[in-house]
Amino acid sequence: MNRTATARTERKGDRMGRWILAAVAMLALGTTACGGGDDDNPAQSGPVASFTPGTASSGSIAQLAGSSSGTTFTIKISATDIADFFGAAFRIRVDPDFVAYQGLSSTGSFLRDGGVTNLDFRADATTVPGQVIVNATRVQNSGGTIPGVNVVGTRELVSLTFRIRTFINPTADANSNGIPDGSLDFIDPREVCDSDQPVCTPITVTWSAGSVRGS
Repeated sequence: MNRTATARTERKGDRMGRWILAAVAMLALGTTACGGGDDDNPAQSGPVASFTPGTASSGSIAQLAGSSSGTTFTIKISATDIADFFGAAFRIRVDPDFVAYQGLSSTGSFLRDGGVTNLDFRADATTVPGQVIVNATRVQNSGGTIPGVNVVGTRELVSLTFRIRTFINPTADANSNGIPDGSLDFIDPREVCDSDQPVCTPITVTWSAGSVRGS
């Protein structure tokens, strides 16, 4: 029977395995991939979203700009110059009063290189209000023959789509919930893992987030 890299490392106490198994359990209990009660009916008018990207540098995970239309915008979670990249687990903090998560796409993910189909892409924006919990990983087979990806240059891991609900000034002071209105910060727990077995080795990376303005 195939074992996921995350399930295998959980039995060995690996941190990323715990996060991914937790996300699987939460999704199994009925959570959905989209957060916010009105996300099925995106606003067709209102402020225009303008995303300011993070910075892609060697050894980084960065939020880069994707497409944008009206209140909706897409960010590309991208890796730059990271060897033996097998999977990642991370969270993005948003202010749900201003930003609504819409969905995840893995179509352009470098984890699909070489025709690999043993993959696990998940996002949960309902279990913890104000957090989008993302897992993107290859799934190891019973023979342990699926390698990591040597990411050369800047490549897309996953893309995430959001919608702004109102006007946003990302440089404004934090509101009553302590979150700057337009921030999309990466927050802990967050980790990138390599293909080592039976316990993956965390890869040291820098995390560079962006922000959104609605005007």
